[in-house]
Amino acid sequence: MRCSAISTINLIVLLFIARPAWSDMPVYDELQKHLWQNRQVIAFSPTQGNYLYAELTRSINSSRFDTEDRNLIFWHVINDKPHVIINRKSTPLTPVEVQKTFSADPSTFTLLLIGYDGEVKKRQYSADLQPMFDAIDQMPIRQMEMQQ
Repeated sequence: MRCSAISTINLIVLLFIARPAWSDMPVYDELQKHLWQNRQVIAFSPTQGNYLYAELTRSINSSRFDTEDRNLIFWHVINDKPHVIINRKSTPLTPVEVQKTFSADPSTFTLLLIGYDGEVKKRQYSADLQPMFDAIDQMPIRQMEMQQ
């Protein structure tokens, strides 16, 4: 039991020291709610009508098992909308805040994969989720999850 308590304290100290670079920004409050519980995909789209965004939406709906199995949640950062949506819930964040935090071009469709630790693991400019799944499946924690 004593070893477990020490490990927990060490983890807390490590997480404090190794905070992500964006930890002093407003976006951090939303991101930290999911750290070490979910991987996060942030979808940046110029408009809700963007064809890549429509493709992504279809892909999310048809890949429900794959996304749940990998503990994924999705952020929808749509440039022409007033607020960011996370897992179908509106947040007080604006698209501009999230775009600035991740240096995302508001006119370009972009997907970011954020790992359990809050770091950006992958950036891509297509709506295909398979490369995200493949990147996740190569991660050490995911390897352990698949063995269980």
